[in-house]
Amino acid sequence: MTQLREAVDRVAFRDDFPEGADRPVILRWDPSSRPISIEILAQLRAFDFGGAAALGVVLALLMAIVFVIGGRFVREGVRTPGG
Repeated sequence: MTQLREAVDRVAFRDDFPEGADRPVILRWDPSSRPISIEILAQLRAFDFGGAAALGVVLALLMAIVFVIGGRFVREGVRTPGG
């Protein structure tokens, strides 16, 4: 596991990419900090449907908050980076 992490670090923090090339975005995660969708899947595999349902509600609420905030940006005509 340490070798894999070192290899990812070498790719993630390279400074010698050619001019104009986008730098790669590598998001590392491990079981202690995994995405909520992966945790929901893990709960389902463990037949913990209550925990999966609760996390699903949390995920839906987070998505709703993002959509409401994003909708305000769109309605107000606020330019976002890259758009």
